[in-house]
Amino acid sequence: MAATTLDCSPEQNAEVFRQTTESLDLSCLPVFAGANNHITRPIVIAGDQLNGATIDCAGGSIGDGDARVFTIRSSTDLVPAVNQYGHFEHIFSDIEFLKTSQWKLPQNITIKNCQINGGVRIYGAGRNGQAETVKLSSHHLDHTARLRTIAPRDIFFENIEFSVSGSTSVYISP
Repeated sequence: MAATTLDCSPEQNAEVFRQTTESLDLSCLPVFAGANNHITRPIVIAGDQLNGATIDCAGGSIGDGDARVFTIRSSTDLVPAVNQYGHFEHIFSDIEFLKTSQWKLPQNITIKNCQINGGVRIYGAGRNGQAETVKLSSHHLDHTARLRTIAPRDIFFENIEFSVSGSTSVYISP
């Protein structure tokens, strides 16, 4: 397979495949050399920087069996970072924030030829219905339409085998 501008450099690839429990925000596409390659750390695709990309595991795997190993989520520069538990660090009290924020949406992303050992979570405004931004939005008109504009789009899984114990394989939230 020919390298693309989105492929990880050898140094970045080494970091992606490093054995650790620390979560990593992907900014490039991991280059799998085949079924013997395994990403054991939790990985996150946040925002639009990998839009249109395909992660081809070439028979390799993602995850070590923990509950959540792969997260795909929308982001915005106006929102403080989401902590390791998926919670915003501040509570937002102004609905105008959600109406005017420039959200970056993951779109047209394909994950294929993988064994995923753990759960996948896909979300826009919040990791579940209890997220502060989702609760804030729910108290105002046009809640559903607003959250639809923030949600990731066209995320595809092809030739994937999920192995999950005690968790949901794929969890999609607002």
